[in-house]
Amino acid sequence: MDKILFTAPDGALPKSGTQAAKLLELLKNGSEVKELKLADIFESNQRSPIQDLGSDNLLNWLIHPIENEQGKIIARQLDHRHLSGCIKLDANARKERRKQLKERSYKQAKQGRIREPKIKLEHSEASRDYFLSLGDAANEAIFEKKKPTEG
Repeated sequence: MDKILFTAPDGALPKSGTQAAKLLELLKNGSEVKELKLADIFESNQRSPIQDLGSDNLLNWLIHPIENEQGKIIARQLDHRHLSGCIKLDANARKERRKQLKERSYKQAKQGRIREPKIKLEHSEASRDYFLSLGDAANEAIFEKKKPTEG
């Protein structure tokens, strides 16, 4: 952890006792940490501390997913540049992670913008159907009271 403390910029280290701090503690020696171990430690919610460490809030730690032949993530590993003891290499890893994060964010925003007209139409149709059903339900009592009289 000494190399991490030396090279990490101010604000990059998570608060002690947080899930992100626990994860960084597990990753600090540079070896792969099995996904099953992370799932056990974080009660199948390991995604949250991984996202926390990789976020802008903690200055973008680069954590690599290790995949098996089928493409399933089986382990995680902290980028070696964070452990190098070199401030410049650590900064380069953080820039790489920030680029990944912003690419994903841009892609999601773009997909949302593309989907917006379709979803807007679906929302309008669902709202119309809902409000029309309220009209039928509201009028049912009136129709029942105004039965034709015999006579």
